[in-house]
Amino acid sequence: MLAYCVVLVGMVILDLTIKWIFLFFICIYVANYLNFIGLLMILRNIPTQEGHVLQAKTTIYMWVMNGLYVALLIMACFITPPVCQHKKVYPFVLNMAGIMFLINAGFNFILYYYNFGLTW
Repeated sequence: MLAYCVVLVGMVILDLTIKWIFLFFICIYVANYLNFIGLLMILRNIPTQEGHVLQAKTTIYMWVMNGLYVALLIMACFITPPVCQHKKVYPFVLNMAGIMFLINAGFNFILYYYNFGLTW
């Protein structure tokens, strides 16, 4: 939680000072990953039988999202770096980072709709 807060404060500082796109990407990437992994750890460590079922149901999602985060990092480092270009002001990898956040949010809304598979 502290790391997430530090990243968000860093984004505010970047927004109010020099706007380095690659640092924005790093902050967004780290904040999204911390959000993803934090909620996933909460969901995967519920100490009941239902929690074990929920852990089994989220295993594929965990591996797919981790793979997508690795792919995004590889794209940002080697294929399309997060810098402004003459014909493309907004970097492609920033769009992908936003899409990763939406995928994570969508999955969590679906889990919420189905009460996380828990009996309340």
